[in-house]
Amino acid sequence: RLEELTEPIYLDILQPHVAAALAGGRRAFEIEVPDPNDEIRTLAHVLEPDFDESGKVRGFFSLARDVTDTKRAEEA
Repeated sequence: RLEELTEPIYLDILQPHVAAALAGGRRAFEIEVPDPNDEIRTLAHVLEPDFDESGKVRGFFSLARDVTDTKRAEEA
């Protein structure tokens, strides 16, 4: 369950991406989140559907990485 894996505040942001991944589409997106010091961090997410042998989606893989420093360097 998604509610067990993320903070409630991000459910509205993640839900359409999760729905698309569960429908068989790969999703790549960024979100901004506060860190423990209340500094805003940018996370790049990829949701990749996981298909069974018959081609049915059985779930998805999720990868998130912090791209804050890269984004700041691009802006500078």
